[in-house]
Amino acid sequence: MNRIPSDVEDLWIANFEIAKQKNLILNQQQSMKNLTIGINALNGISVLELNGLAALQRVVVMRGGLSGGSSRLRVTNCANLNSISVGNRAFQFIQTIVMESKEREK
Repeated sequence: MNRIPSDVEDLWIANFEIAKQKNLILNQQQSMKNLTIGINALNGISVLELNGLAALQRVVVMRGGLSGGSSRLRVTNCANLNSISVGNRAFQFIQTIVMESKEREK
């Protein structure tokens, strides 16, 4: 995802141009606080991964957002994530959802 600036705070994915790409991995957007996946926006994506996004607070997956071909959603090490909103049939065909975070060192 080289086209998404690393300093973006709010990201809305209305339609992801697949072009033979099956994985969407977001791990460079350290300023991103909000991610919204629009209606049927990621049809055909097999893997959506959010990894190490320290500022991420909210994820919204609208109706059918990951329903077309997604088999895995993985959210790891997003320590400030406090809200995930899921629309109707957003994960209709998803097989695996993984959410994990390492404890913050005190």
